[in-house]
Amino acid sequence: MKREIGIPKGDATVSLKFNALVFVGANGSGKSRLGIEIEDSSPDSHRVSAQRALVFKEEIEVKSKTAAEMFYRFGNFSQQAHWDEDRNRKHTIQQKRSSRWGSRPESHLLNDFDHVLSMLIAHEHALSSQFKKDYQGGSRPEKYPMSKLDRVLHVWKSVMPHREIEVSDNKVYATGSGNNKFHGLGMSDGERVAFYLIAQAICAPDAGLLIVDEPEIHLHCSIQSRLWDAIEAERADCSFIYITHDLDFAASRSQADLIWVKGFDGEHWDWEHVDHVDGFPTELTLEILGSRKPVLFVEGTTDSIDTQIYQRIYSEFHIVPRESCLKVIESTRALRTTDGFHGAEAFGVIDRDFRAEPCIAALEIDGVFTTPVAEAENVICLPFIVAAAARHLNRDEHEVLEAVIEVSFGRLQHQLDNQIKERASQEIRHALGQFSSKGVSDRDSFVVGAEEFKSAIDASAHYETAASQYAEIIGSKDYLGLLRCFNNKGLEDAVAKTIGFANRSLLRNWVLCEIDASMKAEAPSEVGAHMLHELRHAFPCLPIASQQSGSVAAMNVEATHG
Repeated sequence: MKREIGIPKGDATVSLKFNALVFVGANGSGKSRLGIEIEDSSPDSHRVSAQRALVFKEEIEVKSKTAAEMFYRFGNFSQQAHWDEDRNRKHTIQQKRSSRWGSRPESHLLNDFDHVLSMLIAHEHALSSQFKKDYQGGSRPEKYPMSKLDRVLHVWKSVMPHREIEVSDNKVYATGSGNNKFHGLGMSDGERVAFYLIAQAICAPDAGLLIVDEPEIHLHCSIQSRLWDAIEAERADCSFIYITHDLDFAASRSQADLIWVKGFDGEHWDWEHVDHVDGFPTELTLEILGSRKPVLFVEGTTDSIDTQIYQRIYSEFHIVPRESCLKVIESTRALRTTDGFHGAEAFGVIDRDFRAEPCIAALEIDGVFTTPVAEAENVICLPFIVAAAARHLNRDEHEVLEAVIEVSFGRLQHQLDNQIKERASQEIRHALGQFSSKGVSDRDSFVVGAEEFKSAIDASAHYETAASQYAEIIGSKDYLGLLRCFNNKGLEDAVAKTIGFANRSLLRNWVLCEIDASMKAEAPSEVGAHMLHELRHAFPCLPIASQQSGSVAAMNVEATHG
């Protein structure tokens, strides 16, 4: 059910209307304290903390309905411990803080499983008593009314069909394989927490606000979303606030409003409402907002050589792999042009591939830069890495480098025709992309203009230009030029074996380990430091707007574009 509450932000209070809210943020950002603040200001709220005990007594304690509800809501039974507009609300909050939260609402271990179970039993008994009274009074209802316990078991069955739960003789029983019955305390942590959370939600006040801290804890990811979907459906009269640092859980609540809690200084909260951004999965949006670093989109996956290398070269950036160059370009443009990311700085780095210089220059305007080599795998083949690896294997670095150059040019000669065609094709694709219908008034003018534009593209000239570029690189034995224009996945492995490594993986691992060792406080690797310095010199400079001075600071200041 939609409700409106005020949420403190800075010195103000912002009013939000919602069915469900997700507070997400890093540890220590003040999420839980914000939940406590909302609990204190909302008369019909019920909060479940992240610190919760999952054990209960062998036999459920039977209480009156009133006493059970007081223990469930406030942690004790007192005529004053309820929300009544005619009473002193401050006194009521203090009662709840003292009894339910042990005067430590931020860190107290909530041990109320028994109270929840007593609430279910008390409601069951009250309903049975009323039904009997009505029946004896002549009323003949068509069916027995559904109790809170019935609703709990209904939700449970929809989420955990493999495990049947029965409550009888004031005890909780579960049925396992072979229909063997055992006490509910023998269920797994995940099963007990699911039962606990369902019961908490079903017992919450009518049209109330349920605040749940770390709703995903102890639950397998495969049932988290299904559980809370079922709970929300059963308690459609309620509103929900989830507090989490789990980005996957936050993203799974697709119908909820997302609040990114950025920080809390002891008095004031800083948070932002997270809007949906086209082209971005919600979990990626949250990851970017939470990184607190400039963002660098790269090709590849989390464990690909692209990501591993760029995490070291651009250590001041939050690296986000986006698989393809197209996704890198789209993501960078989206992040730089939308207000949904609240000022996050974004860049992209993609393989040079066969891109023409005008294309490279156009991409840089959008914050997308190209590598100094044709593809990420060629990074491992750079001369200073080859020389360092040769020294590591106690081989003559000059002889090894000469051998690597010979092997590399041999592979290029073998695939030369295909490389020329690919480069010429890329030039033609770029040329075709320059066509514009601006100023064209009708269909005929459009067709004529397109045909004339296409006829002006000289495919033969593009081919000859590409062939000339490769001929110049081969004629001058320009090894850096080869790495810049030769797209060949097998080159890295051939270079690794020429150096003396069994395969490219061993060479990669050695390079990465040496770079990592260069960052150690004690006895840092000089070899790794040199390779990292050279890589940062070779790769594109990414300008970061300085938050301190408002000027532009640059990563890899001495870098060239190769």
